Amino acid sequence: MEKITKQIQYTPEDLQKSYNVHYIKNFPIRSRMVMYLGFFIIVVGMLLFALTYYSATSSTTLSIFYIFFGIATLIYYFWSKLTLGKRMFKKITELKYEYDIELNKDGALIKGKNITSEIKWEHFQKAIVTKEIVLLYPNPMRFNFFPKKYFTEQEYEQLCSWVIDFVPNIKK
Repeated sequence: MEKITKQIQYTPEDLQKSYNVHYIKNFPIRSRMVMYLGFFIIVVGMLLFALTYYSATSSTTLSIFYIFFGIATLIYYFWSKLTLGKRMFKKITELKYEYDIELNKDGALIKGKNITSEIKWEHFQKAIVTKEIVLLYPNPMRFNFFPKKYFTEQEYEQLCSWVIDFVPNIKK
């Protein structure tokens, strides 16, 4: 296959999937830091509750505060993780328009409403290839994403092979 041409209309679910893969693959510990903090605060609150309950002091107010604060931290973490795609889709207005994407062995040509970008495979610094999505990073802070649902099985395999062959740093 010489080239793949697609028109893609991204959805918040596509963006959610891409950010999940981005954070899990690039920041496995840091992306879960708030969750770990929430669990730690709950454990501290429980230990403090047990200590004050079985000691001479009977005030458990601080320990109950820690437990509720830890629960609130966990609720915030899971809420922000589950709604990231929708929130970013509202902020990045360019994603609401259709993109014409042309992929070939030389690189990618992406045309949107306000943008036209031609990038050779060698200019992508790194890539993440999974069964469901391909993320291509022209710089460490920005990525282009290609969900599998917009491609046939053969086209997606070809895209993955081009990425693996030409992009220098690959994560799977």
